[in-house]
Amino acid sequence: STGTVIDVNANDGNGGAADVGITYSVLNQADGSLFNIDASTGILTFKDAPDFDNPADSDKNNVYEVIVQADDGEAVNNTATVTLTITVTNENEAPVVSSPLSDLVVDETDPNTSINLNNAFSDPEGVSSLTYSAESSNPAKVVAIASGDSTLILSYKEFGEATITVTASDGEFSVADTFKVTVN
Repeated sequence: STGTVIDVNANDGNGGAADVGITYSVLNQADGSLFNIDASTGILTFKDAPDFDNPADSDKNNVYEVIVQADDGEAVNNTATVTLTITVTNENEAPVVSSPLSDLVVDETDPNTSINLNNAFSDPEGVSSLTYSAESSNPAKVVAIASGDSTLILSYKEFGEATITVTASDGEFSVADTFKVTVN
């Protein structure tokens, strides 16, 4: 989100409350252009929400460096700066259906069908391995088993239809895809 990154506070040393009469600014440098600061409160925010997968910082490493200046408006010793380093970390995103499973038409005497689920689902971070489960709406017609090696095995029992639901999970989030199997 573009919510508060930090609330910068300064005190002019004259015995008054912090922030009274002090104005804040972001000094112009590469990453500084990506931030807004409220001149009167010192609240620093990203202009646009950062995206870990597409870093916008100057060296593209998700470490943003910004210099904030506080100015009390007096003629002498009126400014102070602080260099802030903000690191954007990756957050877990739900798996996605990368290639929807297609409906199947088979004969009752056909051998089992194996489908590689790694071709159908993916994890946006590419880090975690997905686990799979499968359910048939009509197991008397079609049995669906998601094996431990990312393979969906379909076994045909008798003529009819079944809707197969396959769910991929990264341990925190999941996504499902459905397809129809018609047994002739």
